[in-house]
Amino acid sequence: MKKQPMWSLKEIRELARDCSDSYDFCRTYRSAYDFAKKNRLLRQLKYNQNPQFVRKKRKTLEYFWPFNRCKREALKYTNRSDFIQYSSRAYGLAAKKGWLSRITAHMKKKTIFSQETLNRMKDLVKIGLNVSKKNPEYQEFLLKKWMRNY
Repeated sequence: MKKQPMWSLKEIRELARDCSDSYDFCRTYRSAYDFAKKNRLLRQLKYNQNPQFVRKKRKTLEYFWPFNRCKREALKYTNRSDFIQYSSRAYGLAAKKGWLSRITAHMKKKTIFSQETLNRMKDLVKIGLNVSKKNPEYQEFLLKKWMRNY
């Protein structure tokens, strides 16, 4: 078994000053990082915060999809399901930020039933019939109404 080198806290601090953060320290000086982690010394280290050493932060989803761009993307679609399918990142961010109601206001809402079917069901409920396809009274009512139209 390979013996790990012994490091002093002073040596580890000097090495850490050359790095921008713990990730950089881990990549550059692996054995020193492992020793510091094993002996719980990582929180005591100070990393170099000079601009030349600091890693650039990753650009977030909010950077690529601000409100105006999400709104323009949503205008390309007529319903939410297409928006979700073809532009899921913009939809997901809009949902996370609470923008959905504003950017999808122009979209048509999909309904399970046609407007005609909904009106028929409202008529049935008004006269007190059970709105179920298995209900014989409902079938008879639909047949009479259908025959009246022709």
